[in-house]
Amino acid sequence: MTQQRGPVSRMTEEEFTRKQTELLARVPKKFRGWLSHMAWEEGHAFGYSEVLLHLEDYVDGLAECLAKPDEPE
Repeated sequence: MTQQRGPVSRMTEEEFTRKQTELLARVPKKFRGWLSHMAWEEGHAFGYSEVLLHLEDYVDGLAECLAKPDEPE
């Protein structure tokens, strides 16, 4: 038997801004504008949630790179 879901409420602009701010707080300020822009470009056609998914991926990737010591070339 499948379970039916009720209607999904849309994320408000305030919720989006709060979640975006929380994610961006994990990286240095100098990267925040670029990360935000890239996530918006990739996801805005599909809604705020999609933008946040892209942003989380970018933030996680950058935070991981910044946490690693420099490797010799």
